[in-house]
Amino acid sequence: MKTKSAKKAAAVAKMLHTREVNKQKKMAEMNPNLKPPLRITPAESVLDNIPRSLLRTVKQEEAMKKSAIEEAKDIIYNDREKTYGRPDKNLNTIANLWETYLHSRGLFNENSHGLTATDVAIMQVLLKIARHGNMYKRDNIVDGIGYLALVDRIREELGQP
Repeated sequence: MKTKSAKKAAAVAKMLHTREVNKQKKMAEMNPNLKPPLRITPAESVLDNIPRSLLRTVKQEEAMKKSAIEEAKDIIYNDREKTYGRPDKNLNTIANLWETYLHSRGLFNENSHGLTATDVAIMQVLLKIARHGNMYKRDNIVDGIGYLALVDRIREELGQP
């Protein structure tokens, strides 16, 4: 049995294929001297033309087969690190930017201890908790777990207890 998003993806694929076939027919009618275009099969046109939002939905369905903890582990050790680099470096950059902002607003001064990568990760968990309070979304759970795991990972890498 197909899921809702799989049915939607199939409908979009069919629509895109029909649109491409009609476009090719119209071009052939307008200029009969053109060689006939290569036949585009639904599978070929779908791969190139499925909207990103549907691809994310399919990816999310695949992720649902994993536990939230397994998914968070995959994200922090694979996807995010490949995209954004080492988490400690990235979170420290965020900490520096937040400090600058807080200082400019008079909420942070030279006597403050300064924000750390783990502070940023904890505050991101709080953000995810606030979002979860508004509406359940599995992504908030997975990301919250991921940020908490990053706190542990960073402390281990720094040799902190």
